[in-house]
Amino acid sequence: MKMTNNFIIKSTLTEVDQAVHSVIDEIVNFENIDDEIIFDIKLILSELLVNSLIHGNKKDPDKKIFIESNITGDELIVKIEDEGRGFDRNLVESPVAPINITKISGRGIFLVKNLSDGISFNPAGNAVTFKKILKKKESV
Repeated sequence: MKMTNNFIIKSTLTEVDQAVHSVIDEIVNFENIDDEIIFDIKLILSELLVNSLIHGNKKDPDKKIFIESNITGDELIVKIEDEGRGFDRNLVESPVAPINITKISGRGIFLVKNLSDGISFNPAGNAVTFKKILKKKESV
């Protein structure tokens, strides 16, 4: 199986939500993927796209978010890039450090790292690529 989809959205919550549903619909319609994997992908996409919207593009609806979704074999690879200045991922504090444990934000990258099968950032810090292995539902 092989599928590629590229699209550009405005920096609005409505378009972020539609983009998440579009990618999920492609996966669900394409193969019989395990529900837990679908849930993980939905959470990863939501977190990364909202980060692009809020932190990258500063909620500016005139700025775009670029999404490239590829399925090859049993692997999903998604690249998300915004028009923001980027960030230094090395400066992101650990959300499980005692000083940060009660903070209400700052867990997104940690969550994505733990749910994905690989994550990388471009040098500028305004693009992220994640990989997820697409496990199929087990036959009953």
